Amino acid sequence: MHHAQWRCLCDCGKEKISRGTYLIKGATRSCGCLQSERSRERVLTHGKTDTDEFRIWAQIIQRTENPKIHNYDQYGGRGITVCPEWRDSFETFLGDMGERPSPKHSLDRKDNDKGYCKDNCRWATQKEQCRNKRNNHRVEYHGESLTLSEWTERLGFRKMTLRNRIVSGWDLDRAMTEPEKEIAIRRKRRMALFT
Repeated sequence: MHHAQWRCLCDCGKEKISRGTYLIKGATRSCGCLQSERSRERVLTHGKTDTDEFRIWAQIIQRTENPKIHNYDQYGGRGITVCPEWRDSFETFLGDMGERPSPKHSLDRKDNDKGYCKDNCRWATQKEQCRNKRNNHRVEYHGESLTLSEWTERLGFRKMTLRNRIVSGWDLDRAMTEPEKEIAIRRKRRMALFT
């Protein structure tokens, strides 16, 4: 039994020979390019697989869910999770966080005891992240809680002055308000000339 065949011109410009019955039933709708296009769309959903943001998103999922990953105990092992909206969709993560402002920024959790979600994450520099570590010594003074580094910077002290005063048992008011001795100030100025 012979089946009628037709030479067809696809919308893409290629020719294809197809049975007449397939054409009547609608089983043949292209030369095959339509199926290829649909497959490509399924694989390439957002076109951002090679971006830093995608790698960061994939890393936060790994560190919270894969016990074989280095430092898992610091993340998933202690209950840190990724919110379901981010876990299920890179596009949602990117929409919430936006693109990384610069190569010097990385994803930082504002509260290190909470998980990855829009309200608890920000793009931060290395300096900002260092000041947000769990093991930082924070000092509360006049209702404001800052790390020793932040207080030192704000007060204009040398790096170790405030730490040494607190470790030596100084009263907090005195440690924060007493000016550095002139010799220490001169040393700080001299060091600034060489940096």
